[in-house]
Amino acid sequence: MNSRKIFLIVLVLTLCLLLSVGTVLAKPVTITFWHAMSGSRLGVLESIIESFNATHPDFEVKPLFTGTYAETLTKYVAAYPTKTGPNMVQVYEVGTQKSDHRQ
Repeated sequence: MNSRKIFLIVLVLTLCLLLSVGTVLAKPVTITFWHAMSGSRLGVLESIIESFNATHPDFEVKPLFTGTYAETLTKYVAAYPTKTGPNMVQVYEVGTQKSDHRQ
């Protein structure tokens, strides 16, 4: 075989490999989101998340209602040291002081 044929074969195989890796790695990044929204606010939040997920195919926000604001904060503070908490959490403004783990 001449060097040109070998080069073309290697090029085609490399492109096939790169294309197959791209499809394997195309899974969306999951973002877990703990929140305390209920009632009419829950509907608004779900609508925002649904719109975000539809327009950002590389990401998927998964919301989880975790109780009242105080319950959500308590669960987050308990989960933080074990690294089992969410990627994002909704807390009230005073709760951010309690969730500052540098204190």
